[in-house]
Amino acid sequence: SLRLSLEGDQQGMAAGRRQSTIGIDACTGVGQQLFAVGSQGHILGTLCACIGDERALRQGEAELIQALADLIGSALLLNRQREQDNQLLLLDERNTIARELHDSLAQSLSFMKLQIARLQALILQGKDCHAVEAVAEEVMTPLVPVVVTATKRPLP
Repeated sequence: SLRLSLEGDQQGMAAGRRQSTIGIDACTGVGQQLFAVGSQGHILGTLCACIGDERALRQGEAELIQALADLIGSALLLNRQREQDNQLLLLDERNTIARELHDSLAQSLSFMKLQIARLQALILQGKDCHAVEAVAEEVMTPLVPVVVTATKRPLP
């Protein structure tokens, strides 16, 4: 029988992963041998191999089980790496969106600053109310979608 026991690392434990045991029968008695499950120097747990007739594992059997333990370790580490890559891609996408939003806001604010300067000049020149209102409307029109976009909350 084989029994696989994986201990979560500190990062895995913080993410809610606990020790998991997958097995057939209990692994006790003579003929029991433990194999490290891991890859690239990272030990993730143990694989316990038991022979039902209480004899020691043969060399070929031990090598085969260690190869299985190594494959399990490689698969687990590849899965962990894939999860980390997905998180990095998500963060990169969020940074790109934030940069684009910042650039859009900066451009809109620069335009509004120019329009306000124009509005102030019209007021100082004593222009009629209709001209001042028209420029004020030009300032406010592009501002509304920018404010709406900036104040939207992301979906959970």
